[in-house]
Amino acid sequence: MADFQSQAMGLTGLTIDASSTTPSRAEFSTFLNDGVIDVTNRWLLVKPQDIDSFTREGAEQTSNGFNPGTNKIVSVIRESGTDGEWYPCSKKPINLQYLVTDVDSLHYASKYNPVYMITQNRNVHVYPAPSGAGNDGFKVLYVNYSPEETDGTALDHASTGIKWFPEDKVYLVILYASMRSVQAKMADTTITDLTVTVVPPDVPLLASTSISFSQAAPTYTKPSITTRVSFEDFFNGSEDANPFGDSDPGALTISVSAPTTPIDPVIASPGVGAITIAALPTAPVYTPPVITTTGSDSTTLDLTKLDTASWTDADYDFDDENIDPLKWFQLAGDFIQNEEDSELAQAQLQKISTYIQAYSVAMQSRLNTFNDQNVDFQAGIQRNLQQAQIDMQDAHKEADLTLQAALQDYTLELQLFQAEVAKYQAQVGDEVQEYNTKLQRYTTELTTAFQAWGKTETDSLQQYTADIQSELNEFNKENAAYQAQLQVSIQNAQLENQDEQFKVQKYQAEYAGYTAEVNEQVQAYTQNLQADGIGYQWLQDQYNRLKAEYDAAFMIAAPKPPPQPQQRARR
Repeated sequence: MADFQSQAMGLTGLTIDASSTTPSRAEFSTFLNDGVIDVTNRWLLVKPQDIDSFTREGAEQTSNGFNPGTNKIVSVIRESGTDGEWYPCSKKPINLQYLVTDVDSLHYASKYNPVYMITQNRNVHVYPAPSGAGNDGFKVLYVNYSPEETDGTALDHASTGIKWFPEDKVYLVILYASMRSVQAKMADTTITDLTVTVVPPDVPLLASTSISFSQAAPTYTKPSITTRVSFEDFFNGSEDANPFGDSDPGALTISVSAPTTPIDPVIASPGVGAITIAALPTAPVYTPPVITTTGSDSTTLDLTKLDTASWTDADYDFDDENIDPLKWFQLAGDFIQNEEDSELAQAQLQKISTYIQAYSVAMQSRLNTFNDQNVDFQAGIQRNLQQAQIDMQDAHKEADLTLQAALQDYTLELQLFQAEVAKYQAQVGDEVQEYNTKLQRYTTELTTAFQAWGKTETDSLQQYTADIQSELNEFNKENAAYQAQLQVSIQNAQLENQDEQFKVQKYQAEYAGYTAEVNEQVQAYTQNLQADGIGYQWLQDQYNRLKAEYDAAFMIAAPKPPPQPQQRARR
């Protein structure tokens, strides 16, 4: 593949080599570098979705503070600790630099969900912070504005490719450099003033009696050429110089600010506090019937305590055996074993049986009382538990309403942010469209001014050529009159000797040679001037052709405005 220098020479017809001066190889190399930047800016202006084709991957960084300069950042990626495992970083505002390191914050950034921030000096800070230990570095991907050859060397005249640049756009860089080379060649074109080197011969000194002739020989007076100006001076000059104005829109700037991304919400359930169950009613206690004894075991006991009775000899008085139930079984045993009186024994056992029946009735009565109290106790428990459940449901409902309110607030905030983003996008689109309109107008003005400047310079050269010819005609006219007057003077003179005649003849011959040489120099200069004008016009045509091809590429890529809806004709 031919290098860029050879391709530009083929496009322009100029000679660009080690010995050329305008453009020199160094100038051409500068034009190539400028072309990469110009093509990048103009292409991304009309097709920003192609930004990946102009993206350069920076070197791996092991500490925060990388500065990409004015280059536009495309994305940032961070390694997760595993070699080759890169995760994209989300961009966050600088005011979250602490929260992204707080493990208890919703903004916390992990190795698998990293973030990056841009400081005031355009330094890139990534979180979790990178380190040189392990695979914890990060890389910045940005639009490249430092052109290089595909092998990483400097981009110059001998290059055949451009690194971090789409291959199908390389020809635009060559067109740009070719266009600038032709422009430089045009600015370097100079036209020297006409200089007549020959001098008229000296008039011979003749005897006063020979010839009376005092008229001086005519001289050729060169015309003055209009001072030439460069295109830059013409375009940036006063309105008298450039009537088309200079409405350079400058670099594209967006006046509107992007809406602030809403901070991630802290949405947490308000929780349900402890539900307090009201104090339970007192649990009922079953109280068995009691037997009140007298004597040595005078205490309140029930029938299960009969075994504790202190058995003594029965004396059959009314104090013990008759009224103390704890003695009754002792007395029955005495009737059976000692007295062997079955009737008394039977009567005693009947007495005991009657008492047990009465005791059973008393127990049932106590049980019924216990059951009644237990019913009230269970009802109290159920009532308190039911109230606790109602309180818990109310608390859950209140917590749900609070959570729903927080979610609703954040949803409304997101909807507002979406509306602001849509408005921002529309405003950016309007400003970009307005800038494109201004840029097209500026391009048209620049082209028109360039054509006017070229026409002005061409007209100036043509006028200069006409002035030269006019001066030559005037010289020839005066010379004819001079020759005629000289002939008349010669004829009227009476030469006294042959030497005087020889002087006059010699002067005539010298003057004829002088006249011929003046005409020859003027004609040669006119021919050279015409050749320079043709060459200059050819350069101008070359520049216009290259510029038209260069601009057409961006015009084709520019988005087309949506078609206007056609209105139906009313009947």
